[in-house]
Amino acid sequence: MKKIVVLVTMITVLAGSVFAQGLPGTGYDPNGTSGSAFASPQSAATNGRIRSYADDYMRPDSFHNVNFDNWMGFASFQSNLRAALGYGTRLGKAKEDEEGKVGKKPVFLGLFYGGSAWANYETINKREVDGVTYFPSKVNTPLPMLGATLPYNQAAVLIGIANMGFRISFISTYKAINQKDFTFGRTDIDDTDPDNPIEIDNSIKVKSYEVGKGLFSPQLAWSMSKNLTKVGIRPWVTFDLDFYNDFSKSQVYNGNTDGPLTISYSNNYIQPIFQFGLGGITVADDKGWRTSVDLEYRARLQFYNNEFSYDPASGGNVLVSKVKGRNQNGNLDEYFWMDHRIRPSISTQWNGEKFRFRSKFDLNVELESSDSTAKIDNNGALISEGDEINNFIFKFNPDLNLAAQWQFAPKFFLNVGGRITIAALNLTTTKKAEYTNDSKNENSDSKTTDLSFGAVSNRLTLGVTINATDNLFLEASCGVGSNNVVDTFLTNTGFLTFGSILAGLKF
Repeated sequence: MKKIVVLVTMITVLAGSVFAQGLPGTGYDPNGTSGSAFASPQSAATNGRIRSYADDYMRPDSFHNVNFDNWMGFASFQSNLRAALGYGTRLGKAKEDEEGKVGKKPVFLGLFYGGSAWANYETINKREVDGVTYFPSKVNTPLPMLGATLPYNQAAVLIGIANMGFRISFISTYKAINQKDFTFGRTDIDDTDPDNPIEIDNSIKVKSYEVGKGLFSPQLAWSMSKNLTKVGIRPWVTFDLDFYNDFSKSQVYNGNTDGPLTISYSNNYIQPIFQFGLGGITVADDKGWRTSVDLEYRARLQFYNNEFSYDPASGGNVLVSKVKGRNQNGNLDEYFWMDHRIRPSISTQWNGEKFRFRSKFDLNVELESSDSTAKIDNNGALISEGDEINNFIFKFNPDLNLAAQWQFAPKFFLNVGGRITIAALNLTTTKKAEYTNDSKNENSDSKTTDLSFGAVSNRLTLGVTINATDNLFLEASCGVGSNNVVDTFLTNTGFLTFGSILAGLKF
């Protein structure tokens, strides 16, 4: 029995470490990117409070928790449109201590892939008639736009050396259509005279057509993997650089010469994200209970630089210029957005022989600001015309996470998680002014303040962990219905309906 408890203790992380060092996802992005951070079924069922090898081997602060002789690997089946594969090993030559015992190899290596491979990329259909390429067809069909569902692919590498972990990861949700030299919308029929229908060629010869949407984001992460003091402190830092694209541009032929390049819309931005945390400080440790406090900080900034097309005052072809903001179907503004999140937290844990309990209470404070100034074209230059809006939002959203693990059979463990989210306070201050022909209108300054109190939401999650053998472990999430109703035999949401299944091996 004690050996089994020790094995589970090795597989799980017992408290306190922050969520942010897990593999990044794109759930934070407000502009339609898809995908979320990978988490093992055990971690998902316990809201990240009790993690498994499948989580820790890619965390710079926790790779030391993963124990094996040669290697470990896993496959996670969370969606029939997604794959998640992981592998970890140790490299180098192990040293012997004074008693002749061989230690671990000095370098830890973790590899991860998760995603949909080539799913959700756009299908390109072309047709060639009499040596002319038609895209997408030979009839009057509008140019295709990108589908709403974006692809998702992520790869990551972690290297752990001594008491530090370094990880680099890449996420891509980007997809595009990029076609050159084709014709679309070829033929209309004028049947005004039914006895003599006339075929009219309304084809448009296109030099180039490009539309793209999605995110490409590298991240660098660093952390200590051992506490700096007896009471904790395990500092960590992550830095993301998001490249987000959402644009459409095309150029047609004007007879046999190049026609104008038209920018339909362009809302691209670069977003650096900086995060750091203390890694937890133990403030109480008595009779199996341990309590710690922590502090995290995150900053995000969005920098916009986009194109727009305009008709020059002197006549001639359409020209292209740039705006340090957004081109939303021809509506231009200079735009900047940023936010800061400060997250103090307190967590506690208790470990028994067959039962473990975890809790974490986050006090999320967010400060968000944005500046938008409406612009119009003035022969390629921009002048202010319309509203100048400055928004500042203060949010206070406490978040309570609870988790427990119960060993109800020698090799079977029930995982339970509960989350209570309180949208406690949202204070928005908006300052507005109006401009005409680049001059501020008199008496146009205004300021409004909106204070709202949000609702309380809660969620119950369940899962099981099976340590089938010393080399094989299985994890699965269990069904929970709407309103957190648990029923054993429901078809889609019953307790015996398993989803998000993970199988792992270690040797």
